[in-house]
Amino acid sequence: MAVPQRPLRLLSLDGGGIRGLSTLYILRSIMNSLREEARLDPASPLRPCDYFDLIAGTSTGGLIAIMLGTLQMDIQTCIDEYLKMAPDIFPVKGLIQGSKFGQMATIAHGGQRFKDKPLELAIKRLVKTYLGDRCTKGEETPFRFEATKLQADHACKVFVCVTSEKLGKQFQFRSYNSSWDDIDDCPIWQACRATSAAPTFFPPMQIGNPPVAYVDGGLGYNNPIRALINERSHIWPSRQIGCIISIGTGASFSRDVGKTLKPLFEKLKEMATDTEKVAREFEDEMKHRYGIEQKVYFRFNVQQGLEQVELEEWKEMDTIRVATQDYLKSHWSQIKACSTQIFASKSPATLAESEGIAIEHHNTTTEELECLRSFCPEGLDHESQKDQNPKRVPDTCLWTLENPKYISWRDSDTRKLLWISADPGCGKSVLARCIIDEDLPEASGSGPSKPILYYFFKDTSPEQRSATRAVSAILYQLFDCQPRLVCHALPIYRKMGKALSTTFPKLWSIFIQAVTDPLVGDITCVLDALDECDEQGRHLLIEALKDFYLSRRKSSSTSRLKFLITSRPYFDIRRGFDELFETSNNIELAHTDESESIKKEIDLVIKHRVKKLGQENRLRPKLTKYLEKRLLEIEHRTYLWLHLVWEIMRKNLSDTKSKLDKTIDDLPDDIQGAYEVLLQKCPEPEFARTVLQIVLVAGRPLTLGEMGFALALSVDKEISSYTDPDLEMDVPSQLQEKLPSGCGLMVSIINSRVYFIHQTVKEFLLGKVGTQPSARRTWQSSFDPVKSHHLMAKICLRSITSPGIQLDQANLCNALLPTKDAREIRPNEYCQAHGFLSYSAIHWADHFLNKRNNECIQTLKYVLEFNDSRLVKGRRGIDYGNTLQAASAGGHTEIVKILLEKGAQVNTQKQGGPYGTALGAASFGGHTEIIQILLEKGAQVNANRGQYGTALGIVSLKGYTEIVKILLEKGAEVNTQKQGGPYGTALGAASFGGHTEIIQILLEKGAEVNTQKQGGPYGTALGAASFGGHTEIIQILLEKGAQVNANCGQYGTALGIVSLKGYTEIVQILLEKGAKVNAKGGEFGTALGAASFEGHTKIVQILLEEGAEMNIEGGLYGTALGAASFEGHTKIVQILLEKGAEVNAKGGYFGTALVAASARGHTEIVQILLEKGAEVNAKGRSFGTALDFAIARGHTETVQILLEKGAKVNEIRRNGTPLDAALSKGRTEIVQMLLEKGAKRAESIAEENGQE
Repeated sequence: MAVPQRPLRLLSLDGGGIRGLSTLYILRSIMNSLREEARLDPASPLRPCDYFDLIAGTSTGGLIAIMLGTLQMDIQTCIDEYLKMAPDIFPVKGLIQGSKFGQMATIAHGGQRFKDKPLELAIKRLVKTYLGDRCTKGEETPFRFEATKLQADHACKVFVCVTSEKLGKQFQFRSYNSSWDDIDDCPIWQACRATSAAPTFFPPMQIGNPPVAYVDGGLGYNNPIRALINERSHIWPSRQIGCIISIGTGASFSRDVGKTLKPLFEKLKEMATDTEKVAREFEDEMKHRYGIEQKVYFRFNVQQGLEQVELEEWKEMDTIRVATQDYLKSHWSQIKACSTQIFASKSPATLAESEGIAIEHHNTTTEELECLRSFCPEGLDHESQKDQNPKRVPDTCLWTLENPKYISWRDSDTRKLLWISADPGCGKSVLARCIIDEDLPEASGSGPSKPILYYFFKDTSPEQRSATRAVSAILYQLFDCQPRLVCHALPIYRKMGKALSTTFPKLWSIFIQAVTDPLVGDITCVLDALDECDEQGRHLLIEALKDFYLSRRKSSSTSRLKFLITSRPYFDIRRGFDELFETSNNIELAHTDESESIKKEIDLVIKHRVKKLGQENRLRPKLTKYLEKRLLEIEHRTYLWLHLVWEIMRKNLSDTKSKLDKTIDDLPDDIQGAYEVLLQKCPEPEFARTVLQIVLVAGRPLTLGEMGFALALSVDKEISSYTDPDLEMDVPSQLQEKLPSGCGLMVSIINSRVYFIHQTVKEFLLGKVGTQPSARRTWQSSFDPVKSHHLMAKICLRSITSPGIQLDQANLCNALLPTKDAREIRPNEYCQAHGFLSYSAIHWADHFLNKRNNECIQTLKYVLEFNDSRLVKGRRGIDYGNTLQAASAGGHTEIVKILLEKGAQVNTQKQGGPYGTALGAASFGGHTEIIQILLEKGAQVNANRGQYGTALGIVSLKGYTEIVKILLEKGAEVNTQKQGGPYGTALGAASFGGHTEIIQILLEKGAEVNTQKQGGPYGTALGAASFGGHTEIIQILLEKGAQVNANCGQYGTALGIVSLKGYTEIVQILLEKGAKVNAKGGEFGTALGAASFEGHTKIVQILLEEGAEMNIEGGLYGTALGAASFEGHTKIVQILLEKGAEVNAKGGYFGTALVAASARGHTEIVQILLEKGAEVNAKGRSFGTALDFAIARGHTETVQILLEKGAKVNEIRRNGTPLDAALSKGRTEIVQMLLEKGAKRAESIAEENGQE
């Protein structure tokens, strides 16, 4: 059963003028509590748009909803902007006009108290500032500008309530499309103005054509909770609600306004008090009317202190802040419960358990969810890749399923690898799908506790051939099934972000950590068609598998990871796996050993098909039997061959024996022959050839619609527009039938995309290098990939330059970026609305092939002319500055030449981008020819604006020795600060990269060895080399005078770095060179703290022998004992205690070692520390005692140990007593333990104290 979608999180914000500030203070408190519970970085702002699925607001609540949800502000930014706007929106006017009398007189005569222009300008400024590059329309951006994107369940949707002034009817303006309400869209600023147009305060907002006057929704939905629930029922009618938060703006104001205006102000007062009435009514009817559980609903509203603050009195901000703070102090437990509910509803596990799915309970944090999503980039659909393969025919695939080798692998409870090899056409992918969908689930069950992970390699795009993508997809599946395991990815994800998903070694390391987690059970991983993985990735994957299965034979790991791999019997794969098959645990199953079994299965299929064919065509029984006999006599039968020749048989079937004999005799002997026969029978050979050329070189499988455009644009015929009737384009429904039949069955349509029916089609069309088509076979080896790319280049460029296409909207320069970045760029809405343009915008440069093709060159110049000044951005927000930088980064030499011919500025710099200049971009890619061209055109060799520093710093980091020499010859300065970006100088960059030859070149050119990078992670070149463990470079630097005790940034000293990384040999080298063993600094305080944290026992012993002091306080964990206790390194804890470590030393985040060990549930260490005299009730610096942490994290055994040692159970903390904490977390077993020890709730203790 699939894990259900996670529960919804909904937010409702009342109206209330300037008192909306109270709403923001309450929401900030909730988000801070959530950050605390999720253990997120205190400095990292949390955005409500990342947590809530739908935000609704009225009046000031509507304005805040748009600021938080659509403009995606974090809470503090929203508060700052709110405070900044208030004085302009509600100005203090002249003596008479600004007085209460003057304002009331204005109202009495039908006017408004404030002008709307300041509010309009303020909102427009916000829209322009905070939308950034998400939309190019600036302050006039429509509210629904991301409506297509918001169809995704994970995206935050927003609506605001308004009222038609004429009809008095309530409406909603939405950021998303709705089929249940046809109200027109409008610019974001107009939606803000309309919902903020409180009667008597601002004039109505005129929207639409003809214009309709709208005022705020307060008269009907000042508390929009019911509107929120109604919207939810339309958008997600069957999805469970995990959390609903409704926030008010305080009790109503109660000033005396005189008799004349009393009715009006009574109405406004009624609106304010009505919000609480609505809240009470909703709470009463939640269960029986809406089916919502009480525990998921939270209402917050300041009851005292805001009554005298009128809706426009911005000078009363301090009053609002103080009143809200008082309210929060008395409602902290509700705030905490609310954040806990948000936290809990992040995980699919919550819903899965309610549906009876056995899955470990884990509350997924926002950071964990973002980390999970990073492993599944858009376009990576592992399930669709699997389902492209047909299901097996009954009683087939038994050559594997009933094979003792397969059964031994399948039923094994130890780690094991099985490699199944077979020639093309033997049904390997069908077999892999059968194993995943049928056999494994039936044999041993499947689900979150026994995940079956898989990836199907396909030679259809670079992504589907990528080993990195394969491991990324496998990790996504694993973490989706068992969310707890994502903790193994977080440390690296925090450093690398989304770039992690593109780095094979890091991904594989995370995978191994996860599958060897002590709590993980059976995991099965299936990799299909390893032969279709790119060669470099295949080598990485085989070596990684060998390392896992061989190096862990003698380890104590209990991992039960099993791999099944299918591929062709390629020599390099066989050679790679040779060593594995020397052990009994790993198995090779070759189809050659089971050829008779496969033949029998193909015979079954032939008999089944012949019988059906005879019935359909009313063949005589004897003739049907004869047909079966003849087909069964043919040698070298495969599934693919049968599939191909069956179409030939069907078209040439005869009712006489002689004609039937001729048809069978003419059948091709092999797959290649079948391809040739089918293609020679194509009714329109040129059409077929064009289609096959397109499929052959397409950067990804095209949709039927895209293929229709591509075919139409391939014809040399002028068109007047993209919708020109003369375009002669087939619609998708026509192509669905026309493509397979018109191309000799060489292509198939799967999920409306066009694929070759098999990888061998591509091999057949291309042939081997130097192969010429024979006279008899006119199709085989007749396709030239260069000519095919030229065809696609022409099609793409015709698409881009078609009349009516707005080039400045198409972001065409994205195609110039390095492949790994370009592939991840999502076409904007403009491209998606223009057929083939969405493909062309990303892939046109791939097909141009850096060759001056006269047919394309003028068109290309025209394209670049419209895009030269546009910023080029990748999906990760990487800003490449301009077209020249993008082309330089991508290594497009000819395009660089064209741009320079057109006058592109070679030294244009982009502050904050990764490369700064075109020279920096080319340097990062190691594009020597482009670098020389740019330098000849006057590129400034020492320009320094990018994240990686100067060009010299970049190439020093990347290890491009020849380019280093070129840049130095051109005058590159060797000691420029920030030259190496985060590594300080070029010497620091080369030291980090481990490039010895470059180090020597730079030192010869006068590089200063002790230059420090202030605020950098490594400080000096010695620190950078130490982090990489580059022994030879460290020795060179020390010989050149590197200061061994210099400050090395966040890790302290070089000794601290190598102690953390576990480089024992380098530790000894540095100590011999005078490294101070007790030098303080860095995240772990001392070198001993760093080694203790990572569990490097040998280094700990060396440092202690050298006089390391164990009780020095510093770093995140206080002392070395605290670091070792937190990470669970029992042996090191024992060593430190034996050497005299102070068991109750205080310091760091957790305060004491006992608290740190209890927080992680390391029971053995907890017992050791207690036996050594650890104070069981000592308080940590942050959140209380060891007992508090153990309860919060659910470490039952640790709780029991602490209770037996006298942990106090009735001390009241910020979150109540330990019993309150256990109840709020649902820790039933812990609750029982506490009750047995006499634990009470905080309210009970308070009552008892009151009685006394």
